[in-house]
Amino acid sequence: MECYNYVIKLSDEQSMSEDLYEMYKKKITEMLHMVEKALQTRVGNTKDFLVEFVDQWRKFTLFTNAIRKVMQYLDRFHLKNQGDQSLTETALSMYREKIFSKHLRTVRGAILIEIKKDREGEMVDQGLVKKAIMQFIYVGYEQ
Repeated sequence: MECYNYVIKLSDEQSMSEDLYEMYKKKITEMLHMVEKALQTRVGNTKDFLVEFVDQWRKFTLFTNAIRKVMQYLDRFHLKNQGDQSLTETALSMYREKIFSKHLRTVRGAILIEIKKDREGEMVDQGLVKKAIMQFIYVGYEQ
């Protein structure tokens, strides 16, 4: 609650809303660099890559939701009045641009390989495949 009050104070009394928004984008960018670094270690092995991709998405959403809750005031008032994207939209568009679009073919290929294995009777982690497919929906896959 103390952090939320601090955001209100900075936004209203000291007119630092734009600075807070830029700080938010900077923290998201830092997180995306960590995600990218983790994904680079798994390139080459499709199943390991898919596991890491889904795990990094989970960590990214937890991170962005935590920050968004602290900066709720900024999201509800400043960004709405300025006509900027919401904090959620900002994080998703940055993820889409820096991570998802870069690894789209690899993820799609890994999903298709897992589906093919399933059809051939091999054991496949269907929950993993489902989570990977759901990312296409959450991120708003566009061709």
